[in-house]
Amino acid sequence: MGTTIHPSGSTKKVIQQKKYWERHGSSLLGDYLNQEAQTDQRIVLENDTFVALVPYWAVWPFEAMIVLKKHRASIADLSAKEVADYADVLKKFTIRYDNLFETSFPYSAGIHQAPTNREENQFWHMHMSFYPPLLGSA
Repeated sequence: MGTTIHPSGSTKKVIQQKKYWERHGSSLLGDYLNQEAQTDQRIVLENDTFVALVPYWAVWPFEAMIVLKKHRASIADLSAKEVADYADVLKKFTIRYDNLFETSFPYSAGIHQAPTNREENQFWHMHMSFYPPLLGSA
């Protein structure tokens, strides 16, 4: 019997974002963000270039993400204005976490950028994910 290897979450993201890009010619997260902007139900806050929201697929309480409105593959691709806006939305968003329970709110966060081991990564859409510390007790 052969062994089946299941792709990791990161590998799945790469595969799905690339498939979507090839099929639609646009980024999956960019199109998703446009849908969210139309309903305005899960958006926590936004500025000129970033949106903080609770994705519809969130599993954990207080799970959220920050997504760049324009399609950029990595932080290295951001303009000076986008870097300033990123800092602004990140600060305001994490303050909201702190204010939720009137204490410094712990969380795990990850910045998801284009894979560096690929030559072609134009399909990737930079974003940041936030997960609460309550994962074990949810």
